[in-house]
Amino acid sequence: MPVPKWPWRIWSLALFAAVAVIAATGLSYETFGESRDAARFPPPGRLVDVGGRRLHLLCKGSAPGPTVIMVAGGGTPAVVSYDLQDRIAKFARVCSYDRAGLGWSDPARHALTFAEQVNDLETLLQNAKLAGPYVFVPESFGSLIVIDFAQRYPGQVAGVVFLDGVDPQLWFKAMVDQSGSLAEFKNLAVKVAWRTGIVRLAFPALAPAWVWRLPAPIRDQMVAIYARPSAGYAEALDAYTISPQRPYLAPGALGTRPVIALRHGKTSDALSGEFEAGWQASQTRLAQLSHNGIVITAAGADHEIAQEQPELAAQWVQKALSETRRQ
Repeated sequence: MPVPKWPWRIWSLALFAAVAVIAATGLSYETFGESRDAARFPPPGRLVDVGGRRLHLLCKGSAPGPTVIMVAGGGTPAVVSYDLQDRIAKFARVCSYDRAGLGWSDPARHALTFAEQVNDLETLLQNAKLAGPYVFVPESFGSLIVIDFAQRYPGQVAGVVFLDGVDPQLWFKAMVDQSGSLAEFKNLAVKVAWRTGIVRLAFPALAPAWVWRLPAPIRDQMVAIYARPSAGYAEALDAYTISPQRPYLAPGALGTRPVIALRHGKTSDALSGEFEAGWQASQTRLAQLSHNGIVITAAGADHEIAQEQPELAAQWVQKALSETRRQ
């Protein structure tokens, strides 16, 4: 029996209907997954009000001395570094937090500039009654927030351990090619993939190897958090686009306080060519935040040092703390 020759309008309608059914199925799958995960993985820390919305803060350890404040990379929930936090907690009081729209934190009503990110951090520390000065441990994009914080409150910074951080000069130069209409389209595509359950379905196959080496409780929390929609790459893209004032790194701003730039030791698969080409010079500039700053190479590590080599990262945090206690 010959196949009927349907008009193109009927084919279009059939295709639209098929896409609609798939999207509805994905939405239902994602909604169910989020509801299940919310019951299985409540916030492990506390929710602190920062002015009409709440940021999730997790603190561990009880050793005396400066509190260590961990600041995650762009679009990254703090849970990815909980393994490192547990290691630091053996010798320090250490806190991590989720920025707006990430992890267990409430979303902001609008995209945040760097100045607003620093306001959130300062308000969080104040309202949580975490007294400074602090030793900051920022990763990647988080370094820009810490640099801006240090520029505003230098007396509240006892030291910094950058975990493959980036300085403003390189970041804003390299982000020119990471923004624009193509980046906006990719960001929209990721949002659709999140909302329709595609990310949740594909994450186990796409996750890097270090995820499966995490302790089971942390791994399960991380998979659940990453599977649901969040600010994602939009956080960094928005900060680049809308920040009227950029972070500024002033050499020597922290005097002789310890500053350690721990950088990746192999060509990174996670960074663009322009970022990779300027990375060593960027690390040198980060170290120049202190007159005693140093650059250390994590042999064999990619951009995700905190996740790939948490023991090494913890050792350098401990060294920075020891130096602050001697000063």
